[in-house]
Amino acid sequence: FGITAFMTALLLITILVYTWNEDLSKEFYDSFFLAAAGAIVLACFIGYLVSRSLTRPISSLTNTAFQIRNGDLSARSGVRGSDELGRLGETFDDMATALEKDLKLEHRLTSDVAHELRTPLMAILATVEAMQDGVLPADQERLENVASEARRLSRLVDAMLHLSRLENGSTPIRPVKNDLIALVQSLVKSQEPLFRERKICLQFINKTGHDQCFAEVDADMIREAIVNLLSNAMRYTDVNGLVSVTVSESRGDVVISVSDTGIGIAKEDIPQTFSRFWRSDSSRERASGGLGVGLSITKEILDRHNGTISIESELGRGTTFSLHIPHTQASRMGLN
Repeated sequence: FGITAFMTALLLITILVYTWNEDLSKEFYDSFFLAAAGAIVLACFIGYLVSRSLTRPISSLTNTAFQIRNGDLSARSGVRGSDELGRLGETFDDMATALEKDLKLEHRLTSDVAHELRTPLMAILATVEAMQDGVLPADQERLENVASEARRLSRLVDAMLHLSRLENGSTPIRPVKNDLIALVQSLVKSQEPLFRERKICLQFINKTGHDQCFAEVDADMIREAIVNLLSNAMRYTDVNGLVSVTVSESRGDVVISVSDTGIGIAKEDIPQTFSRFWRSDSSRERASGGLGVGLSITKEILDRHNGTISIESELGRGTTFSLHIPHTQASRMGLN
């Protein structure tokens, strides 16, 4: 740009010089050439500024790329704007953010697996070595203990992989129109025998005021989320307790709530409830057979549906988990 401006100014000066009246005074020529020189300097300066404005974002993108290549995944170019370079900068930073998120998920998965697999692996190894040394008899009971720990290990690995795929978006979501009332009612009926064995009452309540309530959801994922909540409620509800599954509407949202009369959650512990492997009482959780990732999976499922999950709980009185599907995802029959 600067070179073009300079050549243009020089051409104009040449034309004016050769077409000017020869009788003009020397003073006028001096003033004219001084103004022309100033115009050339100004054109070069403007060209420099324009050139710098073009090269600065490119340099920023290049430096950021080098930082990321050297392992600093938090580096961002900060290039913004409505032109092509601005859009390139925003896309580049979005790519870096996605890359950083994926790497953090990978590191967290590796750390979690290494930590959580240690306990069942140590139990299996200790039992097998004791049987090999003759300390314990290789009877049916010991073999069943080993098999039980191995099955738990397998379930944990599957759950971790499932959660990881939900978090990084590699598990596809297939939303179709579903009647949530029919879906939840059918699921409750299928779970009743399990609760009956534990002598816990399981009931379904429809508070929508309608026979049908439709939403665009992935039915399998929603079932999985509800089953996770039901399993959690069953583990922490005593004999002769009550678990209720309710479908209602609130401010245009469809709300699926699972309430129990179990042991409850301390108020200060509620913010940590959806953290993977978090336990307010590790021995209680392990004794109940929980893997520690069910609620994390449930939250990810709701996130994938642009929904939310809330908790209301009181120690010694019970807990209510509520799944909120936004009204843009849900509609009553005939009101689409």
